[in-house]
Amino acid sequence: MTLAVEMRDKGVQRIIYTDVRRDGELTGPDIKATDRLSRDTGLKIIASGGFSKLEHFEELYALNNPNIEGAIVGTALYENKLDLSDLVKRYR
Repeated sequence: MTLAVEMRDKGVQRIIYTDVRRDGELTGPDIKATDRLSRDTGLKIIASGGFSKLEHFEELYALNNPNIEGAIVGTALYENKLDLSDLVKRYR
């Protein structure tokens, strides 16, 4: 949180938040921490780290937080656990 606040104070408006403990593990992102970070700092957030199921995206979307602008998914696409075209259609 401290780094995000420092960056905001320097004029940064948007960050990618990656929970490195979850990145590539396919265990799901830390949705609560992502939401809290965006609300506490006012920064626009692109969430990353652990997305592997449609439910993870549903949970992020259900926050209805206008500061959360998107999500990065990598390993789940590479391992064919998610279909990118389905995700784009659903959340466009």
